[in-house]
Amino acid sequence: MMRSTLAALLALCAVTVTAGPLCDEGDEVCIRNEASVQAFLKTAGYIQKAELRDDEGPEENSALRKMQAFYGLPETGKVDTSTLDLVRAPRCGFPDVKAFSTFVNEPRWDRYDLTYRIVNSSIYTNYEMVEAAIAKAFKTWADATAFKFSKVEDDQADIIIYFVKGAHEDNAPFFPTSNTMAHAYPPGKDIGGDIHFNDAFVWANGNIPVVLTFPEESVCHFPFIYKDQPHYECIKDDRYPWCGLTENVDKDWKRGWCPEKGLLTYGGNGLGFPCVFPFLYGGTWHKNCLQDQYDGGYSWCSTTSNYDVDQKHGICPEPFEAVTTGGNANGAPCVFPFVAYGKEFNRCTSEKRQDGRLWCATTKSYDKDAKYGLCQKSAMDLAVVAAHEIGHSLGLGHSRNMAALMYPTYTFDKKEPVLMQDDLDGIKSLYAGIDGLGNAQPRIEMTTKEPTQAMTTTPSAGCSHISKSSWDESQGLPNVAPVACETTKFDAITDIDGKLYFFKDGYFWYNDHSELMKKPHGPRFSADRWPKFPAKLSAAFQNKYNGKTYFISGSLVWQYAGRVLEACSPLPLSTLGLPSSVDHIRGVLAQQNVAYIFGDSQLWRMKLQRGTVTTVSEKKETQLWPGVAPAWDTVFHTRNHNYFVTGDVFQKVSSRGRILLIHYLRRSFLGCSMTPETPEP
Repeated sequence: MMRSTLAALLALCAVTVTAGPLCDEGDEVCIRNEASVQAFLKTAGYIQKAELRDDEGPEENSALRKMQAFYGLPETGKVDTSTLDLVRAPRCGFPDVKAFSTFVNEPRWDRYDLTYRIVNSSIYTNYEMVEAAIAKAFKTWADATAFKFSKVEDDQADIIIYFVKGAHEDNAPFFPTSNTMAHAYPPGKDIGGDIHFNDAFVWANGNIPVVLTFPEESVCHFPFIYKDQPHYECIKDDRYPWCGLTENVDKDWKRGWCPEKGLLTYGGNGLGFPCVFPFLYGGTWHKNCLQDQYDGGYSWCSTTSNYDVDQKHGICPEPFEAVTTGGNANGAPCVFPFVAYGKEFNRCTSEKRQDGRLWCATTKSYDKDAKYGLCQKSAMDLAVVAAHEIGHSLGLGHSRNMAALMYPTYTFDKKEPVLMQDDLDGIKSLYAGIDGLGNAQPRIEMTTKEPTQAMTTTPSAGCSHISKSSWDESQGLPNVAPVACETTKFDAITDIDGKLYFFKDGYFWYNDHSELMKKPHGPRFSADRWPKFPAKLSAAFQNKYNGKTYFISGSLVWQYAGRVLEACSPLPLSTLGLPSSVDHIRGVLAQQNVAYIFGDSQLWRMKLQRGTVTTVSEKKETQLWPGVAPAWDTVFHTRNHNYFVTGDVFQKVSSRGRILLIHYLRRSFLGCSMTPETPEP
């Protein structure tokens, strides 16, 4: 859940690629359409309510004259070519003003050290690209001012960044027909400073899309040479679309499958399984993905043949060239091939468009259904848009200077976002002594951060916190060691010192990463390696920073430095920084820098280097790892991927939450042979 909306919403910026093609009279999305013109003028702040009279067309209204005057155009009050060029340009929806400007009452931060958090990334690209582009945007401001920006994994970050689609809990939905790219909020409490990007667009660090292949998330190399020709999108001459992974496929023959609904789905509750067509939904059979129900406006499909009975679904992956904005199809993806004007098209076309814009049908027949969308010519440069939005997050409005980064309309002709003197004049006017970290007095009431709890190694008052009578490392141990290949549910799995350990009933097995899919070492009695080891585990993890290993059983934590049990162990769960009321946990997902601790209905984030723990109270597990089955038994992290295990089946999940693989745990990690009758997951 996003941070709560301010009682009275602050003015926000909506970066918009405004629909406005030059078109024949009667085109329902033509800019001459009164509703389209009025919507644009409202977004740009020229009208607050309906000002167009029934007897006054959209080409003859005062609001349009005001816009023309602002941009230095002839004040004709008519939608001429120069006006259309401005209306079609990517722009920010914050009201147009003269020179540089700030928000009403000039809200600003009371310090120059700010933090930001990237909650998620675009469904069409990878987290690494998003992280790099956002960092570049912040660096643009940091290099020219006294601001310092630090990326954190904390819900209390000053600026929180989301990629969302449709309605997203801030009363400023991304309507599919509005072509809004992003919006941001000025400094303040709660939602203040936050930035939201529209996931209906394909984003990139530059203008080349980042396409991840299935199942291992290699990155397509665009352009790549195939049959002596350069290709800028996935090729469809095989069972599934594919792309080159190197510059020259003819030479290297390295390629990967592009995301396709026949291979996988995202999110939902379908565990990443591909779409099943046709599927029964609402008593009707469907042969394509639908858009009538899924939260956030994504198209979806059933992952079984009968959604009415099974209720299993996922988000349909759409190829870059199929993503649409504008048009009249509510953001539906292209359908290839499609028939229009009696011809068949296998890609976007400018057929019958006077403005040359590329478009596609979103059904198999445009002639029959008349449903279409406008195709993106290239991916949107995230760094440029983000840098503009950061300006609003710092308190700046728009500039009338066409060269300024804070100018309302966008051009993507620069390789890097650049601050002009007008942008710097604006930020200096808002923050005293910006060049030398001045002592500006705050003009807004800042949010007080919630205190975090630090991990401790020993209780504060000796070892009287617990008596041995409440635990016994020998309780419940089986007389015979379990067999790995006959174990359908492990107590815990974790990576320790580069080896993957499997625990069950006081015993363990392990494998080096090079030995996966081979018979493991073990079983071995856990207490022989770790003295006083508990008989039954609920979780285990290693802190890579201090090298210590933590074994959790019920409400207690056994803490080891190597194989040496630390003083006073076992310790209460509050040792990890959890509330004292927590008496058990489900599991721990220990990544490189942070560990996620799962309770029955709560999630905590531990920073492994500092040992601080914060509550992730507003982010549900399904939002951080969409599509993961909620009723998992065990979680672990190894080789840069997360694994959620249910019984003997694991879901391999990327760092951005994408399900990469679903398979059997014992077969993949322990080299166990499976019976022929065992079905594939």
